[in-house]
Amino acid sequence: MTIRSVLPLMLAVTIAGACTAEPAPEPEPVADTQADADAIRALADQELALATAGDAVGFGALLTADAIAMPPNEPAVTGAAVQEWLQNFMAAVTLSGARYQHDEIRVHGDVAIHRFSFTWTMTPKAGGEPVTETGKGIHIMIRQPDGSWKIARDVWNTDAPAPSM
Repeated sequence: MTIRSVLPLMLAVTIAGACTAEPAPEPEPVADTQADADAIRALADQELALATAGDAVGFGALLTADAIAMPPNEPAVTGAAVQEWLQNFMAAVTLSGARYQHDEIRVHGDVAIHRFSFTWTMTPKAGGEPVTETGKGIHIMIRQPDGSWKIARDVWNTDAPAPSM
């Protein structure tokens, strides 16, 4: 074989190798849309409105069936036990003056992260002084087949210092 006959063969092999190279990486998720961000803010605000109204059933309807709540100073609560936790919480306190500051919303396909800060006042129903808290939290939300959002993970804690040990 001469160099003239080998050169086209080498070129063909090089081109074939380039065509079978690794596929291009997946494109980045589509940037957050204003409609998604608005819907996520509205869902979080609805969550607070239902908590303030003491509506544990309505609040529970905003959660996925496999939701996990991670309240401060307590173990995580999962699935159907979240509804029971909500009912017990709302039976124990009246929530007032509740409001969220929507600090960050990131949407990645059908999953969204909502980082928030809050202020609310809890008044024990059995008597006692109201306690006003400020804090922060994270919601992980999942887009539902109808395009709406539900809360799949709910984590929050207060800004109060931990009790001294």
